[in-house]
Parts: sequence; structure tokens; C-alpha cells
Amino acid sequence: MGMLGCAAGLLAGVFFLIGLIPFLGWINWFTTLPLAALCAASAYSQSRNHPADQPPRMALAASLILVVVTLFRLSLGGGFI
Repeated sequence: MGMLGCAAGLLAGVFFLIGLIPFLGWINWFTTLPLAALCAASAYSQSRNHPADQPPRMALAASLILVVVTLFRLSLGGGFI
């Protein structure tokens, strides 16, 4: 489950970078936000099962930062641009 969450987080980051291209911001709604939420849920469940592990906490923090930055980016472009 941890590897799936990390892979989803990396894929969400790639789609976020693609969504930075003008007029491709709509990609963030369909790819970046769901994948980042999947990564956050996976990392949260992994950190609850193994509280001493550091990588799930880092993945959770990274995915939450990605969600916040993506929502900020979408708010700047009105959700589409």
C-alpha cells in the first residue's frame, strides 16, 4: 500500500506540472487532485499502522502540499486555465 501511495503521489506531481501549461489547468481537476487524495489516504493509513516510519509522514505532507498548491493554482485561473 505504501508503494502505491508513493507512485500515485509522483504521478500526481507529473500531472500537476502538465497542468501548469496554460489552458491545461482542467487536467488538475481530473488527475492531480484525485491522485493526491489517494496518496494522502494511503500515506495516512500507512502512518497509522506504523507510527515510527518517516516515509509515510513525508508522503502525507507532500500530497497535502500538492493539494493546496493545486487548489491555489486553480483558483488563480478560475478553475479552467
